Amino acid sequence: MNIRPKAAKGVNDVVVQKVLQNIRSRGMRQASVLDLGTGQGYNAWKLGEELKKIGVVFSSMCVDIDEGEFQLKGVEGVTFAVADLNNEFNFGEFDFVIATEVIEHLENPYAFIRGCMANLKRGGKAYFTTPNVDAVYSLVKILLKKTPHKFGFGNREHMMPMHPFMVENVYPQAKFSYTRGLMKIPFTVPFPIGGRMFGETLVVEIERQ
Repeated sequence: MNIRPKAAKGVNDVVVQKVLQNIRSRGMRQASVLDLGTGQGYNAWKLGEELKKIGVVFSSMCVDIDEGEFQLKGVEGVTFAVADLNNEFNFGEFDFVIATEVIEHLENPYAFIRGCMANLKRGGKAYFTTPNVDAVYSLVKILLKKTPHKFGFGNREHMMPMHPFMVENVYPQAKFSYTRGLMKIPFTVPFPIGGRMFGETLVVEIERQ
């Protein structure tokens, strides 16, 4: 099955690997995932393929505003719902919630994060990825052009830059961790330095307490 990630190259796979590591470390025999802004369904497909290899029972609710791209119709354990994530949503409680390159497209990211946490089981984890406005290259772009990297006047797709402190402010009682998303700023070849100051994509892990 030829399913392409919706986010920039490498970002989805970073998140998928984090979910897999968490499942293995907890010795989980079954896992449920809410994949928001699913696109063709890459996250659910990749997780399902990997979890089959280790005998973990997997189920996924995939959500997007448009059903036209979705490629996993009829796949066992996978369901799909059409939803505008600018609005309130409630799909149940899941072990993991994934939103790769979604939050910067929404008008109210605070409400979106609260919705994601409400759809998590206690001890569950949410993973968000978004352009890293804290990176040095982005900070320079703000000084020169008044907008962060990946954002700009007239860009109707990326409307809401999210600084890490904004994420923490929404859900202060959660545990947070950050990693880079394998992007290179402003280089065109792999660059080994990651983290908050250099990674082009911010990967946020939030555990519900």
